[in-house]
Amino acid sequence: MRMRVEIKGRGEQREVEMDSGATVWDLLKELKISRETVVVFMDGRVVPEEEPLREGAQITILPVVTGG
Repeated sequence: MRMRVEIKGRGEQREVEMDSGATVWDLLKELKISRETVVVFMDGRVVPEEEPLREGAQITILPVVTGG
């Protein structure tokens, strides 16, 4: 299945092809992004890493900013 992925902070947007049944966690592994460092939105809604991906979904990956 195909979906559009935007990675904030990198200024990157691309179409990604994933297997049917893939999850947000599978997508992060494919993109080599650590799940501890980002928040993932699917169609404007924050989703957990176990969430199944959907054909045609708009995925936004937002890095978490921390500091002290």
